[in-house]
Amino acid sequence: MTAKKTLVVELWALGDAVIMTSILQMLETAGREVCVLCKPATAELLRPSYPAARFITWTAPWTAFRGKYRLWRWRWREITGVIGELRSIRFDEAVSVRTDPRDHMLMRMVGATTRCGFPTRMSGMFLNAPVQSVPRRHRVEDWQVLGERLLGANVDRVSPMLRAEAYQSSPTPETPNSNEPVLVLHCGAGHPIRRWSISNFETVIRKLRTRYRFQLWLIPDGDGFGSQLAELADAVFSRLSWAELVWLLARADLFLGNDSGPGHLAAAVGTPTVSVFGPQDPSVFTPFGTHSLGVARDVCQYRPCFDSCRFDEPICLTRLECDAVLEEIGKQLEQWVNQGVLPATFRR
Repeated sequence: MTAKKTLVVELWALGDAVIMTSILQMLETAGREVCVLCKPATAELLRPSYPAARFITWTAPWTAFRGKYRLWRWRWREITGVIGELRSIRFDEAVSVRTDPRDHMLMRMVGATTRCGFPTRMSGMFLNAPVQSVPRRHRVEDWQVLGERLLGANVDRVSPMLRAEAYQSSPTPETPNSNEPVLVLHCGAGHPIRRWSISNFETVIRKLRTRYRFQLWLIPDGDGFGSQLAELADAVFSRLSWAELVWLLARADLFLGNDSGPGHLAAAVGTPTVSVFGPQDPSVFTPFGTHSLGVARDVCQYRPCFDSCRFDEPICLTRLECDAVLEEIGKQLEQWVNQGVLPATFRR
């Protein structure tokens, strides 16, 4: 019997791509022939972990932070080419986790026989296997529910996963020799509105070091954001490839950062994570797993607002006090040490 061909549409950022690996595993276990439509960086990140999947790369114009509604600037010839390539594969089914009519219309235009997703009033006509959405459910659980809709209710739900060993054949950066636990700090984010201040992260690190013993491995953003903390770090890793980043995160004992992609990568290789949230909702987007903490405070009446701030500054972050964050982090770290999630040597 010929395997069904399934198109998975995930056109957004790396954190979203890692979250999507939950359904990717479900589909591969069920024997589906899987094709992922995604950004080029997503394909580079996921190929080592999912070599059986086919990746077709495309940067959809509606995923831009700015100018996404300027239709006259969309590359229509490129869009037509992508749709034609996908139509030629003749998919039995297609799935997208987003309540986005553009994703749903795309699945209809590529000719997928079964089109599964969470409908809106604008997109219900494009889906013929709709699933009712549930507010404030984690995005991983949304993918799991869609997987059950395609495969049947008896399939096992799985968490996002990257196979760390698949990245170790790549050149790896040198790391300091030490028996101390490792804390990886990434204080950047793809969208500036999600960045807690450098000074706040500096305060957190300095105060954590009065109670805990660790090496600090610092990963600045590509634009250099975070490099100001180099003097606090035992090692600084800049301009990493995705393989190098996964390898470093897998070697860490703890990850600390903002609501951004590297936190999801860390959780997917089994590293405990602490993420500081601004506009997004931790109940939906915290790195998925038993050992993940998302820290947020409703200091703004409009949050969660999903990167759409009505103020001159993201007050959900600029008014997020270090003491509140430190208190929550401290409680979680003590619990993880007591449970053996973090090594006993982590505590001074």
